[in-house]
Amino acid sequence: TVERALLCTMAPIGHSGCGPWSTAHIPGLTNFIDSSSSRRHVHLHIPRSWSHARKHLAAVTAAAATAAAVSFSALPTHAREALSKGPGTKPKTPPATSAPRAYVEQNGRRIVAVGDLHGDLMPALKALQLAGLVDETGGKWIGGTTILVQVGDILDRGDHELSIMRLFRRLEKQAAKAGGAVHTINGNHEIMNVAGDFRYVTPGGMKQFANMFEQRNGAAPGAARSPRGAAAARREMLKPGSEVAMQLAKNPTVLQVGDTLFAHAGVLPEHVSYGFDKLNEQVAGWMEGRYPAPPRPVIDDNGVVWNRTYGGGPESMYGPQGACPLLNKVLEDTHAKRMVIGHTPQEAGANAECRGKLWRIDVGQSRGILGAAPQVIEIVGDSVKVLQARR
Repeated sequence: TVERALLCTMAPIGHSGCGPWSTAHIPGLTNFIDSSSSRRHVHLHIPRSWSHARKHLAAVTAAAATAAAVSFSALPTHAREALSKGPGTKPKTPPATSAPRAYVEQNGRRIVAVGDLHGDLMPALKALQLAGLVDETGGKWIGGTTILVQVGDILDRGDHELSIMRLFRRLEKQAAKAGGAVHTINGNHEIMNVAGDFRYVTPGGMKQFANMFEQRNGAAPGAARSPRGAAAARREMLKPGSEVAMQLAKNPTVLQVGDTLFAHAGVLPEHVSYGFDKLNEQVAGWMEGRYPAPPRPVIDDNGVVWNRTYGGGPESMYGPQGACPLLNKVLEDTHAKRMVIGHTPQEAGANAECRGKLWRIDVGQSRGILGAAPQVIEIVGDSVKVLQARR
Protein backbone atom coordinates (compact mmCIF):
# COMPACT_ATOMS: atom_id res chain seq x y z
CA THR A 1 0.00 0.00 0.00
CA VAL A 2 0.98 3.63 -0.35
CA GLU A 3 0.90 4.01 3.45
CA ARG A 4 3.34 1.12 3.96
CA ALA A 5 5.58 2.45 1.22
CA LEU A 6 5.58 5.88 2.87
CA LEU A 7 6.62 4.40 6.22
CA CYS A 8 9.33 2.33 4.56
CA THR A 9 10.77 5.39 2.86
CA MET A 10 11.36 6.83 6.32
CA ALA A 11 13.00 3.70 7.69
CA PRO A 12 16.76 3.63 8.31
CA ILE A 13 18.81 2.50 5.34
CA GLY A 14 18.95 -1.28 5.24
CA HIS A 15 15.85 -1.72 7.41
CA SER A 16 14.59 -5.28 7.00
CA GLY A 17 11.29 -5.74 5.19
CA CYS A 18 11.47 -2.46 3.31
CA GLY A 19 13.71 -3.49 0.42
CA PRO A 20 14.72 -0.59 -1.82
CA TRP A 21 12.24 1.85 -0.28
CA SER A 22 14.70 3.05 2.35
CA THR A 23 17.45 4.00 -0.08
CA ALA A 24 15.65 6.38 -2.43
CA HIS A 25 12.71 8.76 -2.76
CA ILE A 26 12.70 9.75 0.89
CA PRO A 27 10.26 12.50 1.93
CA GLY A 28 13.04 14.19 3.88
CA LEU A 29 14.74 17.21 2.53
CA THR A 30 18.49 16.93 1.91
CA ASN A 31 18.95 16.68 -1.83
CA PHE A 32 21.74 15.57 -4.06
CA ILE A 33 21.98 15.15 -7.81
CA ASP A 34 22.65 11.60 -8.98
CA SER A 35 25.28 12.55 -11.53
CA SER A 36 25.54 8.98 -12.76
CA SER A 37 22.04 9.21 -14.20
CA SER A 38 21.58 10.81 -17.58
CA ARG A 39 18.17 12.03 -16.41
CA ARG A 40 19.72 13.71 -13.34
CA HIS A 41 16.86 12.97 -10.96
CA VAL A 42 16.77 14.49 -7.51
CA HIS A 43 16.98 11.91 -4.71
CA LEU A 44 16.31 12.63 -1.06
CA HIS A 45 17.61 11.25 2.24
CA ILE A 46 16.23 11.44 5.74
CA PRO A 47 17.45 14.55 7.60
CA ARG A 48 18.80 13.79 11.06
CA SER A 49 16.76 16.72 12.37
CA TRP A 50 14.92 19.77 11.07
CA SER A 51 17.91 21.96 11.92
CA HIS A 52 20.11 19.59 9.92
CA ALA A 53 17.68 19.83 7.01
CA ARG A 54 17.70 23.63 7.10
CA LYS A 55 21.48 23.70 6.70
CA HIS A 56 21.03 22.00 3.36
CA LEU A 57 18.14 24.12 2.09
CA ALA A 58 20.44 26.11 -0.19
CA ALA A 59 21.61 22.87 -1.75
CA VAL A 60 17.98 21.80 -2.18
CA THR A 61 17.22 24.98 -4.10
CA ALA A 62 20.28 24.69 -6.32
CA ALA A 63 19.57 21.04 -7.03
CA ALA A 64 15.98 21.75 -7.98
CA ALA A 65 17.09 24.38 -10.47
CA THR A 66 19.39 22.00 -12.31
CA ALA A 67 17.53 18.71 -11.99
CA ALA A 68 15.66 17.32 -14.96
CA ALA A 69 11.88 17.43 -14.78
CA VAL A 70 9.96 14.54 -13.31
CA SER A 71 7.94 12.21 -15.53
CA PHE A 72 5.42 9.54 -14.61
CA SER A 73 7.93 6.76 -15.36
CA ALA A 74 10.39 8.42 -12.95
CA LEU A 75 8.00 8.31 -10.00
CA PRO A 76 8.80 6.05 -7.08
CA THR A 77 7.43 2.55 -7.58
CA HIS A 78 4.83 2.95 -4.82
CA ALA A 79 3.45 6.10 -6.42
CA ARG A 80 3.37 4.53 -9.89
CA GLU A 81 1.52 1.51 -8.51
CA ALA A 82 -0.96 3.72 -6.71
CA LEU A 83 -1.66 5.55 -9.96
CA SER A 84 -1.67 2.54 -12.27
CA LYS A 85 -5.02 0.97 -11.50
CA GLY A 86 -7.04 3.39 -13.59
CA PRO A 87 -10.54 4.57 -12.71
CA GLY A 88 -13.14 1.87 -12.40
CA THR A 89 -16.29 1.81 -14.43
CA LYS A 90 -18.33 3.06 -11.47
CA PRO A 91 -17.33 5.39 -8.64
CA LYS A 92 -17.40 4.00 -5.12
CA THR A 93 -19.66 6.76 -3.81
CA PRO A 94 -21.62 9.65 -5.28
CA PRO A 95 -19.46 12.70 -6.06
CA ALA A 96 -18.92 15.03 -3.12
CA THR A 97 -18.56 17.95 -5.51
CA SER A 98 -19.69 18.56 -9.05
CA ALA A 99 -17.05 17.88 -11.69
CA PRO A 100 -14.85 20.91 -12.38
CA ARG A 101 -15.98 22.81 -15.44
CA ALA A 102 -13.93 22.31 -18.59
CA TYR A 103 -15.31 25.35 -20.42
CA VAL A 104 -15.95 28.90 -19.21
CA GLU A 105 -17.34 31.77 -21.26
CA GLN A 106 -15.01 34.73 -21.58
CA ASN A 107 -17.70 37.29 -22.44
CA GLY A 108 -15.17 39.94 -23.44
CA ARG A 109 -13.37 39.85 -20.12
CA ARG A 110 -9.63 40.27 -19.73
CA ILE A 111 -7.66 37.08 -18.95
CA VAL A 112 -4.47 36.95 -16.88
CA ALA A 113 -2.50 33.69 -16.81
CA VAL A 114 0.09 32.88 -14.12
CA GLY A 115 2.62 30.05 -14.33
CA ASP A 116 3.95 27.55 -11.78
CA LEU A 117 4.24 29.03 -8.26
CA HIS A 118 5.84 26.15 -6.33
CA GLY A 119 5.27 27.21 -2.78
CA ASP A 120 6.89 30.66 -2.94
CA LEU A 121 4.40 33.25 -1.69
CA MET A 122 6.19 36.56 -2.32
CA PRO A 123 6.79 36.04 -6.06
CA ALA A 124 3.20 34.81 -6.32
CA LEU A 125 1.96 38.05 -4.80
CA LYS A 126 4.23 40.09 -7.07
CA ALA A 127 2.81 38.30 -10.11
CA LEU A 128 -0.73 39.14 -9.04
CA GLN A 129 0.18 42.74 -8.23
CA LEU A 130 1.93 43.43 -11.53
CA ALA A 131 -1.27 42.31 -13.28
CA GLY A 132 -3.31 44.70 -11.15
CA LEU A 133 -5.29 41.90 -9.52
CA VAL A 134 -4.56 42.44 -5.82
CA ASP A 135 -3.85 45.46 -3.66
CA GLU A 136 -0.54 46.30 -1.99
CA THR A 137 -1.30 44.01 0.94
CA GLY A 138 -2.00 41.12 -1.41
CA GLY A 139 -5.20 40.30 0.44
CA LYS A 140 -7.81 42.13 -1.60
CA TRP A 141 -9.00 41.50 -5.15
CA ILE A 142 -8.94 44.69 -7.25
CA GLY A 143 -9.02 42.98 -10.66
CA GLY A 144 -12.69 43.66 -11.32
CA THR A 145 -14.07 41.35 -14.01
CA THR A 146 -10.67 39.87 -14.94
CA ILE A 147 -10.43 36.09 -15.26
CA LEU A 148 -7.29 34.76 -13.54
CA VAL A 149 -5.98 31.32 -14.51
CA GLN A 150 -3.07 29.70 -12.64
CA VAL A 151 -1.74 26.71 -14.60
CA GLY A 152 -0.86 24.39 -11.72
CA ASP A 153 2.07 23.34 -9.52
CA ILE A 154 1.35 25.38 -6.44
CA LEU A 155 2.71 22.49 -4.38
CA ASP A 156 6.33 21.48 -3.72
CA ARG A 157 9.73 23.21 -3.79
CA GLY A 158 8.68 26.10 -1.51
CA ASP A 159 7.60 26.70 2.10
CA HIS A 160 4.27 28.45 1.53
CA GLU A 161 2.09 25.93 -0.30
CA LEU A 162 -0.95 26.19 1.98
CA SER A 163 -0.61 29.96 2.17
CA ILE A 164 -0.85 30.22 -1.62
CA MET A 165 -3.78 27.81 -1.77
CA ARG A 166 -5.64 29.83 0.84
CA LEU A 167 -4.84 33.06 -0.99
CA PHE A 168 -6.30 31.77 -4.24
CA ARG A 169 -9.43 30.44 -2.52
CA ARG A 170 -9.97 33.81 -0.86
CA LEU A 171 -9.42 35.71 -4.11
CA GLU A 172 -11.77 33.32 -5.93
CA LYS A 173 -14.64 34.39 -3.66
CA GLN A 174 -13.80 38.08 -3.92
CA ALA A 175 -13.42 37.98 -7.71
CA ALA A 176 -16.78 36.25 -8.14
CA LYS A 177 -18.51 39.11 -6.30
CA ALA A 178 -16.87 41.61 -8.70
CA GLY A 179 -17.85 39.68 -11.83
CA GLY A 180 -14.39 38.18 -12.29
CA ALA A 181 -13.13 34.67 -11.72
CA VAL A 182 -10.12 32.75 -10.38
CA HIS A 183 -9.31 29.30 -11.75
CA THR A 184 -6.49 27.07 -10.51
CA ILE A 185 -5.50 24.04 -12.60
CA ASN A 186 -4.06 20.82 -11.22
CA GLY A 187 -0.45 20.19 -12.24
CA ASN A 188 1.74 17.12 -11.94
CA HIS A 189 2.90 18.13 -8.46
CA GLU A 190 -0.68 18.19 -7.19
CA ILE A 191 -1.13 14.68 -8.61
CA MET A 192 2.14 13.53 -7.05
CA ASN A 193 1.27 14.79 -3.59
CA VAL A 194 -2.19 13.24 -3.51
CA ALA A 195 -0.46 9.99 -4.56
CA GLY A 196 1.91 10.28 -1.57
CA ASP A 197 5.07 11.32 -3.46
CA PHE A 198 6.79 13.94 -1.29
CA ARG A 199 10.26 14.04 -2.87
CA TYR A 200 10.09 17.75 -3.64
CA VAL A 201 8.72 19.03 -0.34
CA THR A 202 10.74 21.57 1.64
CA PRO A 203 11.08 21.70 5.44
CA GLY A 204 8.71 24.66 5.55
CA GLY A 205 6.20 22.84 3.40
CA MET A 206 6.30 19.84 5.73
CA LYS A 207 5.84 22.07 8.76
CA GLN A 208 2.84 23.91 7.28
CA PHE A 209 1.00 20.64 6.79
CA ALA A 210 2.13 19.36 10.19
CA ASN A 211 0.68 22.48 11.81
CA MET A 212 -2.57 22.00 9.93
CA PHE A 213 -2.76 18.36 10.98
CA GLU A 214 -2.20 19.24 14.65
CA GLN A 215 -4.89 21.92 14.56
CA ARG A 216 -7.42 19.66 12.87
CA ASN A 217 -6.77 16.72 15.17
CA GLY A 218 -6.26 18.46 18.51
CA ALA A 219 -2.70 17.18 18.75
CA ALA A 220 -0.18 18.82 21.03
CA PRO A 221 1.95 21.46 19.25
CA GLY A 222 5.04 19.77 17.86
CA ALA A 223 3.52 16.28 17.89
CA ALA A 224 3.83 15.99 14.11
CA ARG A 225 7.09 17.91 13.67
CA SER A 226 9.60 15.05 13.45
CA PRO A 227 10.50 14.03 9.87
CA ARG A 228 8.50 10.80 10.30
CA GLY A 229 5.55 12.55 11.94
CA ALA A 230 5.49 15.45 9.49
CA ALA A 231 5.48 13.14 6.47
CA ALA A 232 2.69 11.04 7.96
CA ALA A 233 0.72 14.20 8.76
CA ARG A 234 1.15 15.47 5.21
CA ARG A 235 -0.06 12.13 3.90
CA GLU A 236 -3.17 12.32 6.06
CA MET A 237 -3.97 15.85 4.85
CA LEU A 238 -3.38 15.06 1.15
CA LYS A 239 -4.51 11.46 0.57
CA PRO A 240 -7.62 10.93 -1.58
CA GLY A 241 -10.70 12.00 0.36
CA SER A 242 -8.72 14.21 2.74
CA GLU A 243 -9.41 17.88 3.39
CA VAL A 244 -6.76 19.26 1.04
CA ALA A 245 -7.39 16.65 -1.66
CA MET A 246 -11.07 17.60 -1.61
CA GLN A 247 -10.06 21.22 -2.22
CA LEU A 248 -7.82 20.20 -5.12
CA ALA A 249 -10.70 18.13 -6.53
CA LYS A 250 -12.55 21.35 -7.24
CA ASN A 251 -9.83 22.42 -9.68
CA PRO A 252 -10.01 21.50 -13.37
CA THR A 253 -7.13 19.66 -15.01
CA VAL A 254 -8.01 21.08 -18.43
CA LEU A 255 -9.83 24.38 -18.86
CA GLN A 256 -10.92 26.37 -21.89
CA VAL A 257 -11.83 30.02 -21.35
CA GLY A 258 -13.44 31.35 -24.50
CA ASP A 259 -10.96 30.64 -27.27
CA THR A 260 -7.95 30.01 -24.99
CA LEU A 261 -7.08 26.50 -23.83
CA PHE A 262 -5.22 25.97 -20.55
CA ALA A 263 -3.42 22.87 -19.27
CA HIS A 264 -0.40 22.35 -17.07
CA ALA A 265 1.81 20.50 -19.57
CA GLY A 266 -0.27 20.69 -22.73
CA VAL A 267 -3.20 19.09 -24.52
CA LEU A 268 -2.52 16.48 -27.21
CA PRO A 269 -5.05 15.18 -29.77
CA GLU A 270 -5.67 12.03 -27.72
CA HIS A 271 -6.71 14.17 -24.75
CA VAL A 272 -9.29 15.92 -26.90
CA SER A 273 -10.62 12.55 -28.03
CA TYR A 274 -10.84 11.34 -24.43
CA GLY A 275 -12.96 14.36 -23.49
CA PHE A 276 -12.16 17.21 -21.12
CA ASP A 277 -15.29 16.78 -19.00
CA LYS A 278 -14.56 13.07 -18.53
CA LEU A 279 -10.91 13.77 -17.73
CA ASN A 280 -11.76 16.46 -15.15
CA GLU A 281 -14.42 14.30 -13.52
CA GLN A 282 -12.12 11.32 -13.15
CA VAL A 283 -9.27 13.33 -11.65
CA ALA A 284 -11.72 14.93 -9.21
CA GLY A 285 -13.21 11.52 -8.43
CA TRP A 286 -9.80 10.09 -7.63
CA MET A 287 -8.94 13.01 -5.36
CA GLU A 288 -12.27 12.58 -3.58
CA GLY A 289 -11.55 8.90 -3.07
CA ARG A 290 -14.23 7.61 -5.46
CA TYR A 291 -11.83 6.20 -8.06
CA PRO A 292 -8.64 4.20 -7.37
CA ALA A 293 -6.53 6.36 -9.73
CA PRO A 294 -6.71 9.25 -12.19
CA PRO A 295 -7.14 8.42 -15.89
CA ARG A 296 -4.23 7.38 -18.10
CA PRO A 297 -4.47 10.53 -20.27
CA VAL A 298 -3.42 12.42 -17.15
CA ILE A 299 -0.71 10.24 -15.60
CA ASP A 300 1.07 8.66 -18.57
CA ASP A 301 4.35 10.23 -19.70
CA ASN A 302 2.30 11.87 -22.47
CA GLY A 303 -0.37 12.85 -19.97
CA VAL A 304 -1.84 16.31 -19.83
CA VAL A 305 0.15 17.14 -16.67
CA TRP A 306 3.37 15.31 -17.64
CA ASN A 307 4.25 15.59 -21.33
CA ARG A 308 7.09 17.77 -22.61
CA THR A 309 5.82 17.95 -26.19
CA TYR A 310 5.41 21.71 -26.16
CA GLY A 311 8.29 22.69 -23.89
CA GLY A 312 11.30 22.27 -26.18
CA GLY A 313 13.27 24.49 -28.54
CA PRO A 314 12.34 25.49 -32.10
CA GLU A 315 13.87 22.32 -33.52
CA SER A 316 11.18 20.25 -31.77
CA MET A 317 8.30 22.53 -32.64
CA TYR A 318 8.18 22.78 -36.42
CA GLY A 319 8.15 20.37 -39.33
CA PRO A 320 5.81 17.44 -40.04
CA GLN A 321 6.83 15.60 -36.84
CA GLY A 322 6.99 18.70 -34.67
CA ALA A 323 4.73 19.90 -31.90
CA CYS A 324 3.08 22.71 -33.86
CA PRO A 325 1.12 20.39 -36.20
CA LEU A 326 -0.20 18.59 -33.11
CA LEU A 327 -1.18 21.91 -31.57
CA ASN A 328 -2.95 22.96 -34.76
CA LYS A 329 -5.02 19.77 -34.62
CA VAL A 330 -5.91 20.38 -30.96
CA LEU A 331 -6.93 23.98 -31.60
CA GLU A 332 -8.97 23.03 -34.64
CA ASP A 333 -10.86 20.34 -32.73
CA THR A 334 -11.55 22.60 -29.73
CA HIS A 335 -12.27 25.77 -31.75
CA ALA A 336 -9.58 27.56 -29.76
CA LYS A 337 -7.07 30.14 -30.97
CA ARG A 338 -4.25 29.46 -28.55
CA MET A 339 -3.02 27.22 -25.73
CA VAL A 340 -1.30 28.34 -22.53
CA ILE A 341 0.90 25.95 -20.52
CA GLY A 342 3.39 25.83 -17.65
CA HIS A 343 5.39 22.79 -16.48
CA THR A 344 8.68 23.35 -18.37
CA PRO A 345 10.68 26.31 -16.97
CA GLN A 346 11.53 28.88 -19.63
CA GLU A 347 14.87 30.40 -18.68
CA ALA A 348 14.42 33.22 -21.21
CA GLY A 349 11.00 34.10 -19.80
CA ALA A 350 7.46 33.68 -21.05
CA ASN A 351 7.40 33.14 -24.78
CA ALA A 352 5.26 32.12 -27.74
CA GLU A 353 5.77 29.46 -30.41
CA CYS A 354 3.73 28.09 -33.30
CA ARG A 355 3.07 31.59 -34.65
CA GLY A 356 1.62 32.84 -31.39
CA LYS A 357 -0.70 29.87 -30.86
CA LEU A 358 1.32 28.41 -27.97
CA TRP A 359 2.27 30.40 -24.87
CA ARG A 360 4.70 28.96 -22.29
CA ILE A 361 4.50 30.80 -19.00
CA ASP A 362 6.46 28.81 -16.40
CA VAL A 363 9.28 31.31 -15.86
CA GLY A 364 10.70 29.54 -12.77
CA GLN A 365 9.79 32.40 -10.45
CA SER A 366 9.84 30.24 -7.32
CA ARG A 367 13.15 30.31 -5.49
CA GLY A 368 12.87 26.53 -5.50
CA ILE A 369 13.35 26.62 -9.28
CA LEU A 370 15.15 29.61 -10.82
CA GLY A 371 14.14 32.54 -8.63
CA ALA A 372 13.35 34.51 -11.80
CA ALA A 373 11.45 37.79 -11.90
CA PRO A 374 7.70 37.10 -12.01
CA GLN A 375 5.92 37.34 -15.35
CA VAL A 376 2.31 36.81 -16.39
CA ILE A 377 0.51 37.06 -19.70
CA GLU A 378 -2.50 39.26 -20.37
CA ILE A 379 -5.07 38.34 -23.02
CA VAL A 380 -7.41 41.06 -24.22
CA GLY A 381 -9.35 40.14 -27.33
CA ASP A 382 -6.81 38.74 -29.80
CA SER A 383 -3.88 40.55 -28.14
CA VAL A 384 -1.51 38.64 -25.86
CA LYS A 385 1.08 40.56 -23.89
CA VAL A 386 3.76 39.59 -21.36
CA LEU A 387 3.80 41.63 -18.15
CA GLN A 388 7.03 41.50 -16.15
CA ALA A 389 7.90 42.59 -12.63
CA ARG A 390 11.05 44.50 -11.85
CA ARG A 391 13.54 42.67 -9.66
